[in-house]
Amino acid sequence: MQMKVVMGRPSLADEEVKPITFRLPVSKIAALDRRAAREGRTRSEELRLAVDDRLMKA
Repeated sequence: MQMKVVMGRPSLADEEVKPITFRLPVSKIAALDRRAAREGRTRSEELRLAVDDRLMKA
C-alpha cells in the first residue's frame, strides 16, 4: 500500500485561506512577539487566536 505524499504545510482551514497585511506600532509588535514567545507560539498563531477570540465575542 502506497501513501500519498503531500508537499507543504498542513492547511489551516477546510476552505481557501488568504494572507492579510496591516500595520501596528512597533511597541505593539514587540508586545505581541513577547506574548507569543512566552506562550510558545508564533506571531501568526498569536494573531489568529486574538482574531478568533474577538470574533467569538461578536
